[in-house]
Amino acid sequence: MVKQLISQLPAANKRLLADLLLFLQNLTQYANVTKMGSQNLAIVFGPNLIRPREDSIETLLHNMNHVNTVVCTMIEHVHAVCTIKSRPLVASEHDNTLWYYISNDQWQIGPISSKELMSLHDQYKVLPETYVWHAGLKDWIEFSTIQ
Repeated sequence: MVKQLISQLPAANKRLLADLLLFLQNLTQYANVTKMGSQNLAIVFGPNLIRPREDSIETLLHNMNHVNTVVCTMIEHVHAVCTIKSRPLVASEHDNTLWYYISNDQWQIGPISSKELMSLHDQYKVLPETYVWHAGLKDWIEFSTIQ
């Protein structure tokens, strides 16, 4: 049922939800340090992701356990509830492109392979807005524009 509801969202909202849930699922790996496992993350994000039509404190409190359960399940099973489309860049074993990127602290990092670049993206170290470049490009471009 959740997957069916998600499928009715506009494409941009589906992608944003999938990215957020993937990020939250990744964050749960550090729960021993952050104390933010999937249940605690659901408590924080649930009321923002699932809103009742009647937005009153009574309705929010009445639905809280159901919302937290659904969001916790979505975080733990993101690949089952969201259709994750392939990324814009697919690194093949024959891809010899060497990439550079600008880190969060504004350092130029590289060269790295396409496969390494994708791995960094999967780890949220290279974000859609991160600038990347390789020798075939005239200028730096945002990672999200790679085709």
